[in-house]
Amino acid sequence: MVKNIIAQCLFFISGLFFAIPVNAHVVEDGWECNVAFLKPSQQCKPVVDSLKSEVNKAESFYLLGQYDKAFEAFLALALQGHPSAQFYLAELYLADDGKLDRGQAIYWYQKSAKQGNPNAQYNLANAYYYGNGVPEDLLKAISWYLRAAVNGVPEAQLNLGYMYSFGEGVQKNDEAATLLYKFAAKGGNIKAQSNLGYRYCKGVGVEQNLGQCAYWVKKAMDQGHVNAKKIWNTFDLEEHLDNNEKLTG
Repeated sequence: MVKNIIAQCLFFISGLFFAIPVNAHVVEDGWECNVAFLKPSQQCKPVVDSLKSEVNKAESFYLLGQYDKAFEAFLALALQGHPSAQFYLAELYLADDGKLDRGQAIYWYQKSAKQGNPNAQYNLANAYYYGNGVPEDLLKAISWYLRAAVNGVPEAQLNLGYMYSFGEGVQKNDEAATLLYKFAAKGGNIKAQSNLGYRYCKGVGVEQNLGQCAYWVKKAMDQGHVNAKKIWNTFDLEEHLDNNEKLTG
């Protein structure tokens, strides 16, 4: 239900009518993304399919530093169409100097992303945004960020928020940017928490609310975000904290 609501909001604000199969897979059924090269805050769950033991074996090879065996194991699974193995294989093509191949990494990200793997969708969006391994293409970046955002990846929600905030590849839309920052902030992204707090302080894309500003800025500040500390001091937010927040903060 929550995912569908987010999807509807994102479709509404984006103005991009991509045919995204929101219900084509269920993230909770799994991506076994718990190995060392996982990027922070990506949304992964334990896998529950029949290939779990093979995937676990491939992960074990990687964690033991047996990269050649890990590569062979992930490749075999990827060729069988396993989306998480395809994602890991792409990561290995970028992480292992001996096998560095951006073209192959993009190929496997695409395979995995098209099957609905949210991390592959996010990484593929980054590739198109920065032009890493593919020609820079903001429309394709937006398309894949949108898919990853619908699937709950806070970094994708944050990046889309930036793009709407600055009108990069899309028409500038402060309400859309604030909404995306809110999704990402609730997902634990500290940059989004700081950005959302600032927008509440200034009333950008949302009604001004210094209490909400203090709440979100403090969350980011407590995790060491430098800009959040500057916002805190600039708007003198201590007096705007809720009493309960003061007690637990």
